[in-house]
Amino acid sequence: MARWRRSDGQLSREEAELGALLDMFDRTGDLPRQRSGDYTGAVLRAGGFRQISGWLCLTKSEATAFCLLLTALTQENFGTIANWPAAHFHPEGAQEDPRVLLVEESKPRRGPEREHMIAALEHLPDDVAHLLGAEADEPRLMRSPLRLYLLLLSLTELPRRHGKSSGAFALLNLASGRSSRWCVGVRDSDVLRWARSHGFPAARHATPGRPGVDTGRIRQTALERRQHPVAHSRRTHNDIYLKGSRTVQADSRRVVGAALRQEVAKARVFQAVPVFTADFVAWAREHLAEAAAQTGLEPRALKDLLDAQRDTPTVACVDHLASPVSEPGQPCTASILQCLTCENARALPHHLPVQLAVHDGILQRRPHLDPPVWQARFHAPFQQLEEIIDHFTDAEHRQARQDLTAEKQRLVDDLLDGRWDLR
Repeated sequence: MARWRRSDGQLSREEAELGALLDMFDRTGDLPRQRSGDYTGAVLRAGGFRQISGWLCLTKSEATAFCLLLTALTQENFGTIANWPAAHFHPEGAQEDPRVLLVEESKPRRGPEREHMIAALEHLPDDVAHLLGAEADEPRLMRSPLRLYLLLLSLTELPRRHGKSSGAFALLNLASGRSSRWCVGVRDSDVLRWARSHGFPAARHATPGRPGVDTGRIRQTALERRQHPVAHSRRTHNDIYLKGSRTVQADSRRVVGAALRQEVAKARVFQAVPVFTADFVAWAREHLAEAAAQTGLEPRALKDLLDAQRDTPTVACVDHLASPVSEPGQPCTASILQCLTCENARALPHHLPVQLAVHDGILQRRPHLDPPVWQARFHAPFQQLEEIIDHFTDAEHRQARQDLTAEKQRLVDDLLDGRWDLR
């Protein structure tokens, strides 16, 4: 049609004839007829009214496909989208290269005071679209609700103009027995016809391998994937759309299970600090090489541990230059309390007095701190201290409490009050 309008001399006779017919249909909404009312031979040679008009207008089936795709992309109800207007707005008056369009929509079941809403149609950035389609066998254009909406408006401009409609889904009505050639919107019955014509089974014949087409399930799937409420509250989204979904329940069980396994693994790491008992220390001093091989340490490192040369306030450190929280070769910068949960930590009998005092100090501070604060700062060290202390006998506990000096008590107070971290 465009080539015919600019008098393109390269058009063949058939193309020029078709261009003239398309031009007439675009201008008048009809094709040339004979006196009897039948279409002329030129119309019949070009394929008839249905084919010619179908090149410039969306049919019901094509519009239904648009509405289904927009349902999947926007999470809006099918019926709400089918009644979208062609009028739209640019936020803040931005007319060039729009990234968002605002469309007014109506959901009457929300009540007269809440039925009018605004749908924001976003454009998927080109770089993101490129990444999403990098592995695809063929590029997918319609990942952007905004682009899809604008394409819909472009393809429905002719019936909207001739039908004097303001709806986005202005269509050519090819159904027989209708008084008007133009109509607006699609309905659930159109979805059934579209599904049947594309090989989808009816609901009663649907199977997991051959699902039917259900607009509610399409929206439900979109909501489950994005897990973001659209045209309803967060509470409605969670309690109605997600809570009862078997897919979401299965996904939630996997997430919770992974989190629990991670926490169990962390707890096992926290409780894995090796404890050197008094008997082991006495034997290791006599058989240093054999004890070092048994503990997986170098003999010099084990001797330093036994001689209290690598002590922190609560445990000994195998290597402060191999910290899990600092770069290799750099001194450890972790809080002293984190030593109790570090893989480099080793507990020896001479640490027990301070460990008992820290354990008691954490308990004393618990009633005076907000539970989340106590949980975040002291829960893991407290659990580790209990695990270490349980390796020693009651007699060793009593002796350790007697061995706690005033200097060591000041060290414990400084540690629990955070003054060691300030240094």
